[in-house]
Parts: sequence; C-alpha cells; structure tokens
Amino acid sequence: MDKNKKPQNNTEKNNNIRKIIIWCTALAIIGVIVYFLFFYSPYGEISIYDLINHLGNGWKISKGTLYFDSAVYTGYFDLIDPSGKHHLVEVSFLNAAFPGGTETFLDKLLNLDGGHVIQIHKNEGPSFWESLLSSLIPVLLIGALMFFLFKNIAKSGKMDMGFDSKSKAKISTSNLTFNDVAGYKEEKEELQEIVSFLTSPEKFNAMGVRLPRGVLLVGPAGTGKTLLAKAVAGEANVPFFSVSGSDFVEMFVGLGASRVRDLFKTARKMSPCIIFFDEIDAVGRSRGIGIGGGNDEREQTLNQILVELDGFNTSSGIVVMAATNRAEVLDPALLRPGRFDRKVNFHLPNLQERMQILKIHAKNKNFDVTVDFELIGRKTAGFSGAELENLINEAAILAVRFGKTIVTNDEINESFDRIIAGLSKVSKVYTKHEKELIAYHEAGHALIGLKMETGDKVTKVSIVPRGNAGGYTLSTPEEDNSLMPKKQLVSKIITFLGGRASEELIFGKDNITTGAVNDFEVSSDIIRRMVTVFGMSELGMVNYAIVTSNNSSGYAIPREVTISDKKLNQIDEIVEKTMIECYDQSKKILKKYRKELDLIAQGLLKYETLDEEDLKQILETHTIPEKNVEDLAHNKLRKVNLNKIEDIKKVKKVYTNNPAVSVKSLEKDTDTDKKD
Repeated sequence: MDKNKKPQNNTEKNNNIRKIIIWCTALAIIGVIVYFLFFYSPYGEISIYDLINHLGNGWKISKGTLYFDSAVYTGYFDLIDPSGKHHLVEVSFLNAAFPGGTETFLDKLLNLDGGHVIQIHKNEGPSFWESLLSSLIPVLLIGALMFFLFKNIAKSGKMDMGFDSKSKAKISTSNLTFNDVAGYKEEKEELQEIVSFLTSPEKFNAMGVRLPRGVLLVGPAGTGKTLLAKAVAGEANVPFFSVSGSDFVEMFVGLGASRVRDLFKTARKMSPCIIFFDEIDAVGRSRGIGIGGGNDEREQTLNQILVELDGFNTSSGIVVMAATNRAEVLDPALLRPGRFDRKVNFHLPNLQERMQILKIHAKNKNFDVTVDFELIGRKTAGFSGAELENLINEAAILAVRFGKTIVTNDEINESFDRIIAGLSKVSKVYTKHEKELIAYHEAGHALIGLKMETGDKVTKVSIVPRGNAGGYTLSTPEEDNSLMPKKQLVSKIITFLGGRASEELIFGKDNITTGAVNDFEVSSDIIRRMVTVFGMSELGMVNYAIVTSNNSSGYAIPREVTISDKKLNQIDEIVEKTMIECYDQSKKILKKYRKELDLIAQGLLKYETLDEEDLKQILETHTIPEKNVEDLAHNKLRKVNLNKIEDIKKVKKVYTNNPAVSVKSLEKDTDTDKKD
C-alpha cells in the first residue's frame, strides 16, 4: 500500500503545481487586459502652468483635442520641443482658472496655425453602451474566475488559497503488534475483541452481538495510547486512518465538518479499517462552552462526528478509536452507548511493565553487562513509557558524547538526573559561602529523608546546579503505591522543610536564604490538601476545596461551596500550625544527627554528588567515602566540549559504531549545551 502511495502522491503534487501555474497565468492575462482597458493611457499628465511655460520656451503644439463641459477643460496635445521631439500630454483646468476668465488663453490655443491645430468638442460623457460595457467587463471577469474556482473546489474538495475541505487523515498500514507494546495486559485483552471483530466479524454477527462503534483510550500523556491503537491496526492488518482533533478546527465555519464527512466517506471505501482521533478533546469538548456558543466551528465539527458515528452500523467494518488525557471535558453525547461506548483506561506502568518497556527500547543499543534494568525500573516509578524511552535514548547520547561504544550506569544515572532535575549547569560558579549554604541545605533534605519513613528512598544528593535549582536531592518510591497514609505525608513535609532547618541550624536565623521557596510551596500544598480534601485534620471528613478543574471547559474555576469566614480562618490556622510543628521536628532531627549532617555536607563539598552507597557508608561508619573525582559523570561533562573540532570528530567516530542513537536528539542536545 505504501509503495503504491508514492507515485500517487507525486502525481497529485504535479497536478497541484500545474493547477497553480494555470491559475497564475490566467490571473496575469486578466490583469493585463483590465489594465489596458481601464488604466493605460499614452498621455502624460501635466498642469496648465507647465503647458504655458512650454509654449513660452519655444515648444509648439503639433495637434490636439480639447474637451469641455460646464466647468472643466481637458486637452490632449502632441507637443514638439525645440529639438523636434514629440511629447503626448494631458492637461486639465477649470473654466475660471485665470483672472478675467480662460477665454483669452483658449482663443490663443484655438487660433494656432489658423485654427487648424486644435479641435474642440463638448464632453457629453460615455454612451449607454460604453458605460454598460465598462461595467460588465469586470463583473464578467470576476464571475468567470469565481465559477472556475468553485468548480475546482466541487471537483477536488480543495481551494489552492489554503482552504482544504479534504480530510487531513494520514492513511497507513501498521507493522506494530501487541508483542511490540510492553505491559498493559488487561488493556490488550480488552482491545483483542476489536481485532477479532475486524478479522472475523461473522462469529459475532452469528451471536447477535453489537460491538462498540467507538473505543476511547484514556490516560496520562506518554502512556502508549497511540502506540496501542496502531498495534490494533497491525494485529488486524487493516488500514489505519490517523488524524488529530486540532486538524478539524479552523477559522472558517464548515471546513471541519466537511473534513469529517470526507474522512468517513474514504473510510467506508477502504473498510474494514480503523479511524483514530488523537487528542479528541480538541474538538470533542462539551458544547456551549467556548466563544461563539453553539455556532462556532468546533461545535459544528463535533455535531458532524456524532452524525457520522450514528451513520454506520456494526457490519460496516469501521472501528473508531480516540485518545485523550482529559475525558472529563468531553461532551456527554460523545460518550453515550452507540458512540464511544467503550472506555479503556491507561495507567502509568508498574515495576514489571517498566522493566519490559526499558528492555524493548534497549534492544538496538549496546549496554554494559553491569546495567541492571530492574534497578532502573525501581528508580523510575512514576515514569511513563515515553519518558522511559527518552531515558534510554538520552543515555545513549551521553555515551556518544563521552566517547564510549557502550552505555554504562554512569550514562543511565546522568540521563535520569536530566529528566528529573534538568540539565546540569557545570559552568555555573558559586562563592565558597554559597556552596556551603547549598551543601548544608541539601544535606538537611537527605539526612531527614534517610531517617524518616517517607516511603521514598534517597538515592542521590548533589550540589551540581540543574535547571533553576542550585542543588537537588533525589528520592524514588520504594514501591508503586496508589494510597498514601497520613504518617507518610507528614514525613514528606518534614523532609521538605529540612533544607531551611539546616540553614538556620548552621548559619543562624539571620542568614537563611530564599533557596527553600519551592519547599514551602510544596509543603503548604500538601498540608492544605490534607485539611481540605483528604479529611486528615480536626475539621473532619468534609471537602473544603474551593477550586476544581473537573469542568467541561478544562480550566480551574471556583466551586460553589458555602464556607464561612470562620471556617476559612480555621483552615489557615491549621495549615500554619502544622507547618510550624513539622519545621520544629525537622530542626529536632538535624540537632540529634548533627555529626551525620556535617559529614554529608563535607562529602558534597568534596565530590559535589553523593549516591545511595555513599550516604549509607556515612551513616554506618561516620566517614566520607573515597572515590575518583574524575569518574563522576558531571566532571566528564566538563571535559567534553562539542565546540572543539577534535571532540566533534571523536563523537562522529563513536556515533558510527552506535547507530541506534537518535541523530536529531544528538543535534538538539548539542545545541542546548552550546547555549548553556
């Protein structure tokens, strides 16, 4: 199918170019005709004063014609200058242009050469037929142009000026199968029925089964909704129509609906097939919300989708699939039985699924034998499939940058840090005092995280600046828990406040910094949600949340709740009280383990980064571990300068041995580092 598509696309492209050339030529010819009919004149305009000056300087009138009405005289003259050269001029002047009237000057003109040079005519205006012809010609030309233009639209569905009523869906055949998609066992089983319906519809028809016309894939971004939709098409070996919801929304009303009609018309010709709407919330949002009320383009497009979903039966061999991460904003009519009546929910992958996804993306890359995918899977809790793929690809890019032919744990760890905390700013310079402040701040986070039962494991602490942060402490969940107890939430708050507590303990209350601003923001949000949403305070099990985003517009709006001022003050008091209690607890822990706090800070000042094993040794032996500073990933980055010719050659040489790395990603990564 793809092989036959190329010549067809080339032929269509050549036809479009030919049409453009024909239309441009026709417009140019029409423009030339109109110009010569209505705008061209061989006479150059001059004033009456210029004419008088010319005649006074030896110029002569060879011949001329003078037209007049009650007020204006217009003359067309063939002037001869003293050198004998002819000049065609047009002169217009009022009847009362000169003191004493214009008769004297006119007499001179009319009496030149015995009165045979200039002819005078009364200007009676154009005749009826001349006026009719001059009016009809532009109308006929414009009418002919519009006729051929709309004839072309009706024939091909296109207007070369950019208004395209043809569907923008990409038609392809997918080679993906369920085996190429890691994890999602239950989701695959749910979609296997769709595959069976497309390949063997007779057994369902024999049982009188009404299979769903539409399947809605719902889940966070990057969880593989589009990938699994392609896998369904690959399993069933049917054409796959892929289109984005935003492709239907245009400025001109009616284009979106026309594209929907064309899409389903084409799909019926190629059934059995799958129509896939990506980001359907762009066009399927609840009606009556946007600007324009019920008459805007988006709503007309949605209405047409609803009509088309009702317009084919289950025996037509067409399955409509759609993906969104905002199912709550979709129009209820879209979700009723008979349309998108089956919903498949996608989740972030669990540990086993993450391991499977990592191994699939690592197939075509060379990894060191020491790389443990189970360990990577454990530390990437909360990652989507797309983020896991990016983790592996970024690690391969770093291996190329470091001049390696295999990917090691160093590259994996650096890639993980980049995704979590941002690019490292190894060139950023801090003063000695600033560095000590940051070291103790991060040491406070790390130490409390190690001592408290937060449910997270402290895997790394660093004072290498990344993104907007001067340092960071990485904590990864030990298990994939969907529920979090109150004790664990409080422990997290105490850990977040450990940075500010450490600053105050070491440098004094007057020397605390702004480095804890994000810690306060996150802590306050957790406490307020504990009070107003989770029912974890003395206010009881009542939802006091005053803001929600679960509305059809998709934007956060105030809820209509009746909360008294007294209750709001109580909420603020509880939040403030809890924050103070957690902060006091942070200071208490740091005072108790002051020696370990100093050792962690000293280790950070020495190595800039401490991993899980380093922290474990400090707590158990009260000594700072010895390690080679040059082997640290952030120090390797300092050595690699992609602006140098020799390093560019080295990277290119290594890249040829590791073709699995994405070239575009490598170029993008290089450009980013140059900006830094």
